[in-house]
Amino acid sequence: MSDLKRWAKIMITTAKANQLAVDWLGKAERDMNAFGSALPGHAEKAPTHLMILDALTEEHDFGWVFYWTSREYHETGDIRHALGGNAPLIVDRDDGSIHITGTAKRTTVYIDDYRKIKNGAQPAATDNAV
Repeated sequence: MSDLKRWAKIMITTAKANQLAVDWLGKAERDMNAFGSALPGHAEKAPTHLMILDALTEEHDFGWVFYWTSREYHETGDIRHALGGNAPLIVDRDDGSIHITGTAKRTTVYIDDYRKIKNGAQPAATDNAV
């Protein structure tokens, strides 16, 4: 596909991709806060607020990778507010779809796998975890 055709079909801007990621986090935040805490003695857990780490956002040929955390952890560094399993999000440039990566491997592995899928190839079957 020529560069002109490729760029002509782009529908999602950086701002739109960011808003899609923020909207996804908003739903995740509501779900998380509605669940509460599974830890004994923490039934009255304070709400968690999720945020995109803008300085870490990456733009790729297929779209964007957004990293996120809790606002409380970002502002205080207090490990009690840290999240586990907050895998980076990929927002696809062509259609705005959101794809959750993973945390078992380096983020670059998930990015490379997504790029292969977008290009019609199968991701590597090997485990490239560190």
